[in-house]
Amino acid sequence: MIGFPLGTTCSSSLLKAQDYNGTRSNRSAGVFNGSGLGIEENEATDFDVVVFPNPSSGNFQVRLTGTANGTFDYQIIDITGKIIEDGNQTQRSFDMDLTNLESGIYYLRIVNNGVAKINKLIIK
Repeated sequence: MIGFPLGTTCSSSLLKAQDYNGTRSNRSAGVFNGSGLGIEENEATDFDVVVFPNPSSGNFQVRLTGTANGTFDYQIIDITGKIIEDGNQTQRSFDMDLTNLESGIYYLRIVNNGVAKINKLIIK
């Protein structure tokens, strides 16, 4: 096994693969430089959803925080996964009237630029 201190650079053309018993191969060993690791965050979709009051009788205020922009698609989903209501919104703060729904647990799913956030809603 070949080890290098962090930050050391090398060329794969200088390294040869070596197995556990010391024999060498004519193929170059791949060099891993650590680039490409991690998760890139898309600034346009870095947002959170705040819903209040929760629980409620069905009238909720929804606030989107962060840097998301444009149109937000939303769905109200019951506990069986059935979509009860859907639509879109361009405002970062809006009221949602769900007084027509029975008491229970629902989920608000909001999607912006392919990123989804889900909040539990409790209607009492």
